[in-house]
Amino acid sequence: MGKDFFLGKYLIDKGLIMEEDVVDALEIQRRESPAFEKVSLELGLLNMKQIFQLLTFQADSDLTFAEVALRKKYLTQEQVVRVNNLIIDTRPFLGKILVSAGNITHEKLYEVIGSFESETEKYLDLAESLKKVKIFELLDENALESLAYIALTEKYDTGETVLKEGDEADEFFCIVSGSLKITKNTHDTEGGSCYVGSIQANDVFGESCIFDRGRRTANVITETETVLIKFKRTAFINFLKYYPKSSISILIFMVQRLMGRLERSDRELACEKKRGISQSEIDAVLEEFFS
Repeated sequence: MGKDFFLGKYLIDKGLIMEEDVVDALEIQRRESPAFEKVSLELGLLNMKQIFQLLTFQADSDLTFAEVALRKKYLTQEQVVRVNNLIIDTRPFLGKILVSAGNITHEKLYEVIGSFESETEKYLDLAESLKKVKIFELLDENALESLAYIALTEKYDTGETVLKEGDEADEFFCIVSGSLKITKNTHDTEGGSCYVGSIQANDVFGESCIFDRGRRTANVITETETVLIKFKRTAFINFLKYYPKSSISILIFMVQRLMGRLERSDRELACEKKRGISQSEIDAVLEEFFS
């Protein structure tokens, strides 16, 4: 995915090129992009001896060079991101490859490139916002930009309900700005609710839908004017398939969040049991939590 991928899709949608033209051009672009180890050497992040050692380690694994460099602590995550961004900046332009292959004329390409750029400008701003969100903080610029293409921005006034307990869970949210509160229905005759907690900017909520498309287990209501970025479950899963390396850090974040919630729930249940809550009541709470 990424900007070049979406340029190709844009040209296909306009009826100017074929899908196989884009596939071939992306393969040429991949071959002509500078190698990770070469860029690391040019930046002075690695020397030839280190590169040789890492290539030796890589030969005995199914990892990429960058992954081996990270595991052996030859490079930091920030340095890997820096190298990958430089590779993206220096790789050949997809449009130029399509022109060279005779898939589209130079004149026709630049006739439509202006409208494409104006349409995609908003995605660059979205990518900047996503960079600040905890779950995406380790992603490189290419992955962030691809995420932006499948994101939707929504604005809410104070006191608006974003999610309702019991609704179908098929999307999750990142908080760009604002504050929201989480409540649970009390199921009493008055139809009340109890306060659970608050979530702030650069956090996420509703992300468990990626694992299980069930029902919402709480309400989420804005406490202030709020700007959210929304991802549909299906589109986000497709992103994870295209970016398996980025998906590792995202899924680890989600699992850690889930484990933290389980730990807090265990402590709360233990406290309730000490106060005399019955086993049947505990079982009911657990059933609700895992449903």
